[in-house]
Amino acid sequence: MKQILVVDDDPLMRRSLSVRLGQEGYTAATAATAEEALACVQTNRPDLLLLDIGLPGMDGLEALRALRTQVADIPVIFVTARRRELDQIVGLELGADDYITKPFDLDVLLAHIKAVLRRSTGIAPDRFVGAQNLA
Repeated sequence: MKQILVVDDDPLMRRSLSVRLGQEGYTAATAATAEEALACVQTNRPDLLLLDIGLPGMDGLEALRALRTQVADIPVIFVTARRRELDQIVGLELGADDYITKPFDLDVLLAHIKAVLRRSTGIAPDRFVGAQNLA
């Protein structure tokens, strides 16, 4: 079961995402601050981070910089209210794998999560199409 760390300072957002992720078969952990998230990553490495930019203290962009110095290969999707193109460009150039703006449709976010996880783990063996003896 894939574990997703939801990092958002809004308790309702953390709770609603955790519930829905659980319904979809994921294990969800939550953090209210970037500092808490970085500590969680050290103790229990998630398969994916959903990271808000507008966090108190260290913001999500700084958190991603710090995360990438510790662990380079955990996929990160920014889920944020920041809609400026510059924020999106900076986030992606810092190493985010995707960028979703709030408000968002939960089914669309789930599709992005599945796509990022699929890219980060490669093609599942049951989805691999092979051919033999073509000559």
